[in-house]
Amino acid sequence: MQTAASTKIVSDCIFCDRTKFEERIIAENSNLYVIATLGQITGGYILIIPKRHVSCVGIMKEKEIVKLDEMLHTASDYIEVEYGIKPIFFEHGVVGQTINHAHIHLLPAKIRMCGQIYRDFPNTQFCFLNSLKILKCNYDITGRKKYLLWSTPEGLIKVAIDPPALLQYLRIVAAELIGRPERGDWRNMDQELDKQLWQETVNRLKPYFS
Repeated sequence: MQTAASTKIVSDCIFCDRTKFEERIIAENSNLYVIATLGQITGGYILIIPKRHVSCVGIMKEKEIVKLDEMLHTASDYIEVEYGIKPIFFEHGVVGQTINHAHIHLLPAKIRMCGQIYRDFPNTQFCFLNSLKILKCNYDITGRKKYLLWSTPEGLIKVAIDPPALLQYLRIVAAELIGRPERGDWRNMDQELDKQLWQETVNRLKPYFS
């Protein structure tokens, strides 16, 4: 069980202050939050956030990543049942982050981001992971370099090592592939429309976790 002493909190971090996203919480346990994200590119778009303040999933403890991976699969199954589409997932491993606190995106969409990413970063090293559970090992082997991580519709995990990516890069690529480029930057979305969309996401997914 986590204690207050073992849970690092940073006072100016949005994801360390649950009052900043309490309305959007879908589920939580002692280690993680599951919330509807701001900037709903499409309905059912959620984040999984560790309660302990860490900059990326790669730096988390192995047992924490195991718990996160379990939640990811559970949430993915629920999204697929509710929305009829298996979600992809992705992470800005520090590079591309607008909030410097680890979070995994789950987006119900059957899109392939590999082609665009390979074209955008032709000089970047790429690798393949057969499980999120080995991300920490890969992160340590590469010298703890920043990374982008994303999955394919088949669930394969790809990692780009230290690419020169702009803020929200993977969100923007996903939004363009879905046909909603205007929703790529969550900060520019119409707030009333976005609230309607994330409330619907909360209402549709929360019952699965109760």
